[in-house]
Amino acid sequence: MPYGDDPEAIPGGKVIRKGIIRAYTAGTHKAHVQIVGSPPTLITGVRVATDIPAADVVVTRQCTVLFLDPSNQDDAVVLTIQGALPSGGGGGATNFLALSDTPDSYSGQALKTLRVNAAANAVEFTIPPAGGFPNAADIWVQIAGPC
Repeated sequence: MPYGDDPEAIPGGKVIRKGIIRAYTAGTHKAHVQIVGSPPTLITGVRVATDIPAADVVVTRQCTVLFLDPSNQDDAVVLTIQGALPSGGGGGATNFLALSDTPDSYSGQALKTLRVNAAANAVEFTIPPAGGFPNAADIWVQIAGPC
């Protein structure tokens, strides 16, 4: 190996390191991270991945830092925070009837189908046409192998 055992010496190489959050600024979504190892190194102003909620970036939690350019500590990003619970999907409805563009009740809708309304901005229940769906094509699907 022309660069010895040092992955940081490889041009264009990327390095992942374990770190500990030592400080965090929610306004900039940047953290001060102590890189675990000997000797310990503190890197200030490390960007935190945008999909990590601010509430998860807690001082003393371990993290994973990706150095896109090992020779430039400013070119790093915190990829994960250990000990944080999985983030939710950002809220929203928890069931179909709670959506704002759907009917608000199943009452009286037995055996009806769902369709997009004429304005194409919501869904509504409707009585299915007699004889099925005459304009629908039958599509046969063959599955290879066991199901």
